[in-house]
Amino acid sequence: MKARILVLALGMSLVSVLSASADPFLVTDPQDPNIVKSYDLTIDGKLVNVLPTIVENNAILKYDLKDVAVGKHDITIIAKGIWGQSMPVEYTFDKVLPTEVSGIMICPSGNITVSVGLNDAVIVKCND
Repeated sequence: MKARILVLALGMSLVSVLSASADPFLVTDPQDPNIVKSYDLTIDGKLVNVLPTIVENNAILKYDLKDVAVGKHDITIIAKGIWGQSMPVEYTFDKVLPTEVSGIMICPSGNITVSVGLNDAVIVKCND
Protein backbone atom coordinates (compact mmCIF):
# COMPACT_ATOMS: atom_id res chain seq x y z
CA MET A 1 0.00 0.00 0.00
CA LYS A 2 2.83 2.40 0.91
CA ALA A 3 4.53 1.68 -2.44
CA ARG A 4 1.33 2.56 -4.32
CA ILE A 5 1.00 5.85 -2.45
CA LEU A 6 4.66 6.67 -3.15
CA VAL A 7 4.25 5.91 -6.87
CA LEU A 8 1.06 8.01 -6.98
CA ALA A 9 2.77 10.89 -5.18
CA LEU A 10 5.78 10.74 -7.51
CA GLY A 11 3.49 10.64 -10.54
CA MET A 12 1.51 13.63 -9.31
CA SER A 13 4.70 15.65 -8.67
CA LEU A 14 5.98 14.81 -12.13
CA VAL A 15 2.70 16.00 -13.65
CA SER A 16 2.89 19.26 -11.67
CA VAL A 17 6.51 19.83 -12.75
CA LEU A 18 5.65 19.14 -16.39
CA SER A 19 2.61 21.39 -16.36
CA ALA A 20 4.49 24.18 -14.56
CA SER A 21 7.16 24.14 -17.25
CA ALA A 22 4.91 24.13 -20.30
CA ASP A 23 6.01 27.48 -21.76
CA PRO A 24 9.55 28.39 -22.82
CA PHE A 25 11.42 30.45 -20.24
CA LEU A 26 14.56 32.55 -20.39
CA VAL A 27 16.71 31.38 -17.45
CA THR A 28 20.17 32.12 -16.05
CA ASP A 29 22.72 30.21 -14.04
CA PRO A 30 22.18 30.38 -10.27
CA GLN A 31 23.52 33.32 -8.28
CA ASP A 32 23.74 34.22 -4.59
CA PRO A 33 20.27 35.41 -3.48
CA ASN A 34 21.87 37.58 -0.78
CA ILE A 35 23.57 39.61 -3.52
CA VAL A 36 21.17 39.56 -6.49
CA LYS A 37 17.92 41.38 -5.72
CA SER A 38 16.48 41.81 -9.25
CA TYR A 39 17.25 41.60 -12.95
CA ASP A 40 16.82 44.26 -15.59
CA LEU A 41 15.80 42.48 -18.77
CA THR A 42 15.66 44.50 -21.97
CA ILE A 43 13.91 42.59 -24.74
CA ASP A 44 13.64 44.29 -28.12
CA GLY A 45 14.20 47.69 -26.47
CA LYS A 46 11.55 47.22 -23.75
CA LEU A 47 12.87 47.25 -20.15
CA VAL A 48 11.32 44.81 -17.66
CA ASN A 49 12.41 44.49 -14.02
CA VAL A 50 12.19 40.86 -12.90
CA LEU A 51 12.49 39.58 -9.33
CA PRO A 52 14.67 36.48 -9.01
CA THR A 53 13.15 33.04 -8.66
CA ILE A 54 14.68 31.14 -5.75
CA VAL A 55 15.64 27.55 -6.61
CA GLU A 56 17.51 25.44 -4.06
CA ASN A 57 18.70 28.57 -2.20
CA ASN A 58 19.94 30.21 -5.42
CA ALA A 59 18.61 33.21 -7.34
CA ILE A 60 17.90 32.73 -11.04
CA LEU A 61 16.23 34.81 -13.71
CA LYS A 62 13.15 32.98 -14.98
CA TYR A 63 11.18 34.96 -17.56
CA ASP A 64 8.20 33.54 -19.46
CA LEU A 65 8.60 33.95 -23.23
CA LYS A 66 5.07 32.81 -24.19
CA ASP A 67 3.95 36.30 -25.29
CA VAL A 68 7.04 37.04 -27.40
CA ALA A 69 6.25 37.52 -31.09
CA VAL A 70 7.57 35.23 -33.81
CA GLY A 71 10.98 36.36 -35.09
CA LYS A 72 14.44 37.36 -33.90
CA HIS A 73 14.82 38.91 -30.44
CA ASP A 74 17.72 40.75 -28.83
CA ILE A 75 17.97 40.59 -25.05
CA THR A 76 20.22 42.32 -22.53
CA ILE A 77 20.31 41.15 -18.90
CA ILE A 78 21.76 42.99 -15.89
CA ALA A 79 21.79 41.51 -12.38
CA LYS A 80 21.14 44.17 -9.73
CA GLY A 81 21.97 44.25 -6.03
CA ILE A 82 22.13 46.77 -3.21
CA TRP A 83 25.77 47.66 -4.07
CA GLY A 84 25.35 48.08 -7.79
CA GLN A 85 24.86 46.00 -10.90
CA SER A 86 26.62 43.53 -13.17
CA MET A 87 27.92 44.23 -16.62
CA PRO A 88 25.19 43.73 -19.27
CA VAL A 89 25.05 40.36 -21.01
CA GLU A 90 23.54 40.15 -24.49
CA TYR A 91 21.61 37.18 -25.87
CA THR A 92 19.78 36.67 -29.17
CA PHE A 93 17.22 34.01 -30.09
CA ASP A 94 14.69 33.26 -32.81
CA LYS A 95 11.11 32.26 -32.06
CA VAL A 96 10.17 29.96 -34.93
CA LEU A 97 6.86 28.16 -35.34
CA PRO A 98 6.63 24.70 -36.91
CA THR A 99 5.85 24.58 -40.61
CA GLU A 100 2.59 23.11 -41.89
CA VAL A 101 2.26 19.35 -41.99
CA SER A 102 2.67 17.68 -45.39
CA GLY A 103 3.02 14.17 -46.81
CA ILE A 104 0.09 12.81 -44.82
CA MET A 105 -0.52 9.06 -45.27
CA ILE A 106 -1.91 6.06 -43.47
CA CYS A 107 0.67 3.42 -42.59
CA PRO A 108 -1.22 0.41 -41.13
CA SER A 109 1.70 -1.11 -39.20
CA GLY A 110 3.47 2.13 -38.35
CA ASN A 111 6.64 0.62 -39.83
CA ILE A 112 8.30 3.56 -41.61
CA THR A 113 11.68 4.45 -43.08
CA VAL A 114 13.03 7.98 -43.06
CA SER A 115 15.77 8.95 -45.54
CA VAL A 116 17.29 12.05 -47.10
CA GLY A 117 16.89 12.53 -50.85
CA LEU A 118 17.93 15.16 -53.39
CA ASN A 119 18.40 18.71 -52.10
CA ASP A 120 18.24 17.37 -48.52
CA ALA A 121 14.55 16.51 -48.87
CA VAL A 122 13.35 14.20 -46.10
CA ILE A 123 11.48 11.17 -47.44
CA VAL A 124 9.14 9.10 -45.29
CA LYS A 125 8.15 5.73 -46.70
CA CYS A 126 5.56 3.33 -45.32
CA ASN A 127 6.96 -0.23 -45.37
CA ASP A 128 3.59 -2.03 -45.60
